[in-house]
Amino acid sequence: MTAPLKIGITPALFHQDPSRSVYNGRPLLYLEQSMSTWLSKAGFLPYILSVPCAPYTHYLDAVMNDIDGLLVSGGADVAPKNYGQTPLKKEWSGDPIRDEYEIEAIQLARKKGVPILGICRGHQLINVAFGGTLFQDITTQVSSSKDHRNGLLYEKNEHDIEIRKGSQLHRLYDQTQARVNSVHHQAIQDLAEGFEIDARSTEDGIIESIYWTGGGFMRGVQWHPEFQLASDEHLLSTQPLIDEFKNAILTRKNGN
Repeated sequence: MTAPLKIGITPALFHQDPSRSVYNGRPLLYLEQSMSTWLSKAGFLPYILSVPCAPYTHYLDAVMNDIDGLLVSGGADVAPKNYGQTPLKKEWSGDPIRDEYEIEAIQLARKKGVPILGICRGHQLINVAFGGTLFQDITTQVSSSKDHRNGLLYEKNEHDIEIRKGSQLHRLYDQTQARVNSVHHQAIQDLAEGFEIDARSTEDGIIESIYWTGGGFMRGVQWHPEFQLASDEHLLSTQPLIDEFKNAILTRKNGN
């Protein structure tokens, strides 16, 4: 029997905080269950990666030799200092500890040829890891922007995207327009070298999907495919996206 493909998932972090009553403020690693469910249904074996004390290189080197794919998950803001800016507001200072760990994981996975999929924050961090920048807050920095995050609607907040004709995403879906969920207030500003833009938000041009052109597989999407239910048939299907990730992993494993 063929062993399932192992996907390492970078977790979100709750740092130690005496003011937090949950678990007495102790540091936590966590993952929303929908992510594990989405990957498991696709036939993957998901692993939550631990976050050891820095330096991370020895641990991450062992991890990359053991997993078949890396998924960089959503969560807290990316720290502006990691793309050469200062926070416009204190609450947009991000999580530099998580950034440092994940950037090293992304760069090492790329070096070793491990396929990478970034979702929401992960999509943004992939761009930052290779020299790109972000809008710290779309509403503040993009004129006539759409509401990309609504605290009440959360994953039910949606908008249309335009898929660039001839792009890899267009080849996957054979369509140039689609609808996706939207749960973010930051977004890619300057695209890192080596990437192509696959899709943008229809209303305000926010970058919604990027693809690495330097060999191997690395993709980022701004929406959350793992949040979608089977009943969300009006949204862009998650199946071609997860199939693309799986095919990249199998291609690497088979030495093609």
